Amino acid sequence: MKSLALSAALALLSLGVLRADHPAAPDGAAVEGSDGGPFGAALTTQQLYVAEDLPGLQAGDVITGISLRLNGGSPAFAGATFARFDLHLGMGKASLTTTFADNFEGPAATVRSGALVLAAAAFPSGGSPNSFGPVIAFDTPYIYQGGNLLLELRVTQPSPDFSIDFLNDTEGAGGQMTLGLTADATAAITSIISRNLAIAFEVTRAGATPERIAIPDGAATEGNTGGNFNHVGGLAEHMNYLPAQLGSLKPGDRIAGIGFRLTTEVSEFQSTTFPRFDIRMGRASAGYSTNAGTTFAANFASPPALMRSGPMTLFLAAIAGNPNPFATHPIHFATPYTYTGGPLLFETRSSEQTTPLTIDHFLVPGYGGGLLKSGDLDALVGEIPQANHNWAMELYVLRDQTAPVIAYSGKAKLKRGRARVKGTVSEAGTVATIAFTSSSRQRGAASANAATQPFSFPIRSRKPGKRVKVTVTATDASGNSSTARRVYRP
Repeated sequence: MKSLALSAALALLSLGVLRADHPAAPDGAAVEGSDGGPFGAALTTQQLYVAEDLPGLQAGDVITGISLRLNGGSPAFAGATFARFDLHLGMGKASLTTTFADNFEGPAATVRSGALVLAAAAFPSGGSPNSFGPVIAFDTPYIYQGGNLLLELRVTQPSPDFSIDFLNDTEGAGGQMTLGLTADATAAITSIISRNLAIAFEVTRAGATPERIAIPDGAATEGNTGGNFNHVGGLAEHMNYLPAQLGSLKPGDRIAGIGFRLTTEVSEFQSTTFPRFDIRMGRASAGYSTNAGTTFAANFASPPALMRSGPMTLFLAAIAGNPNPFATHPIHFATPYTYTGGPLLFETRSSEQTTPLTIDHFLVPGYGGGLLKSGDLDALVGEIPQANHNWAMELYVLRDQTAPVIAYSGKAKLKRGRARVKGTVSEAGTVATIAFTSSSRQRGAASANAATQPFSFPIRSRKPGKRVKVTVTATDASGNSSTARRVYRP
């Protein structure tokens, strides 16, 4: 049992264990950590997970929630209430500083905010390690971009407090953590700590990586005009794209986000904040081809889907390109939009932003598409429509694919320096190959030809008393693959 006398600075971070559709354990996450601490005070913490500690997480995975686990030796969970439990996710820099705002590589996404109530017995206890507890669902899913992942947690003091499991650097935690002792802290009061909170990511995997489709027609060239969202009092706008302008987008594809780009008139990186930026999407009405009607609601064939709403910070890069690159950080949607075919209509309602940005537009006679806008943020009727007008935009598209699921069996123990790695691989389609590598420089592979396949590989330690890290990779007949790691100890 770990001491509860650790400071609240130790109350928060872990190596990521990928759960839901594709579970995978990083180094050390399968064992009880030797450090722990209580949720016993208001605090802000940042937890940096380096990419190599997230082998089961792939670029393009959609993270929809997280789970924590109780410290080993904790009593039965009595329930807890947080008046505020806010979560932010983003790409992390190589190492942390004590200034929270300096540690994200680009913008952070607010994935959850507000109160959190955890019921009695919600967290399993009595184990070592304990199983992970309930999923703390996100308000807005986050698309993992690859690389280092930085989690920022801002919480008030729970009632009652409880103790959470941590792993240190000797147990495989390669990341770092910082801590501030209020929910609104801007800087840490402690030095950087080599320690990670035990965490599980709830993940939906629709494909290895979101496909990025530039529209209209690939948008390979610079548009011939520019525009911005900056209108006094706000702006309501419709932008329609005909099927021929949507590139490889096909019915059934799910659009998880969009990105814009600056015109070449802009020569430096820019960002701006909107107090409100709402996006709706839907199929355009039959009469909306190159010309919009003046009534916003009538331009949709059926009521549109609300993709996002509320405040937003937009980051765009300018590198004197022709054209400039699209945003590296897309505008994430709370729920992906499923494209059903036909013309695709976007509606944006944006309040006046802090810094005007000039966005790349196409205005080409006979090109298709169309624009309707109004200087009233909540307008029902727009001004005179403009034909043949499109934003240069990039769609982040998820395609339904499944990857093999790897499950280990048996204990991760070495006996006289030897063990047999066992488990199963399952797949909605057909498993093609199963391979393994180890830190003892062993490797092997086996062919498979069914939806569920067992695997069994012998391993050995190169030195007495030394642990062995094992990586199993499974690939299906379509080329989708999953990787899961496990540490075998003497």
